[in-house]
Amino acid sequence: MFDVPTSADADFVSPAFTNDTSGDGGLRAYVKVPGYDWWKSEFMVFDKKIVYRGMGGDQDRIEAKAGQKLYLNFTKETGDIK
Repeated sequence: MFDVPTSADADFVSPAFTNDTSGDGGLRAYVKVPGYDWWKSEFMVFDKKIVYRGMGGDQDRIEAKAGQKLYLNFTKETGDIK
């Protein structure tokens, strides 16, 4: 579960990753929507921009290291992994 921001223009912050994603299919994120397949709400951060999978095929994989976190700002449509 992400830390939820207290203002609309702040970041959601994931817990620190416990493992490297190298060789593990990469980092994937989605919003859990009851009654829908997870991949229909999948998104990832590319060049600090949130990109939604939409109706397309799999997105490119992003690698992350243990200890890093995912930061998402849905108001600005930006994100980072650090």
